[in-house]
Amino acid sequence: MKHVLSALALACIASTARAQVGHLPEHSPYRDVEASQEFTFFGGHYRAGKDPIGIAPRDGPMYGLRYQIHVGGPAFLTARWSHVNSDRFAIDPTKNGTARQLGKHNVSINLYDVDLSLNLTGQKSFHHIIPVVNFGAGIASCGCSVEADPYTFGTPLVEVPDRVLRDSHRRDCCRDR
Repeated sequence: MKHVLSALALACIASTARAQVGHLPEHSPYRDVEASQEFTFFGGHYRAGKDPIGIAPRDGPMYGLRYQIHVGGPAFLTARWSHVNSDRFAIDPTKNGTARQLGKHNVSINLYDVDLSLNLTGQKSFHHIIPVVNFGAGIASCGCSVEADPYTFGTPLVEVPDRVLRDSHRRDCCRDR
């Protein structure tokens, strides 16, 4: 396994050197990325985890704010706040049958996380793409309370492994979370 990883690293280094050597700067596949800090609004779709009982908040539209600051080399510190408009079914476990169902209720979920992001190509983009790996943690809170329903969302702590491809204008183009 160690030999395979060494060969892969050598192949990446060789292809990187071949792409840079012999190219005029304006024709190089690498472009310098200016980085200091940025403040971004984003939107998307929240995918909720599986709930076998069916009473937890469900998938829904998500929007938020992201602040990122360059902390040195290929590293960035990122803070995010996201808001999810969701819904959930409430139940009263003390009752049976249809009396048990308390209906569908709109709920708001807030997600907060802090990440350390590493640009895998350093301070350069390769063909205007920057592969990024994030490591972080966050918390989630929900206004999910319904009278007579004992369900509590709590404030779970979550890890945030994240793989992102960014274009050289610093916008997220692909995300796998």
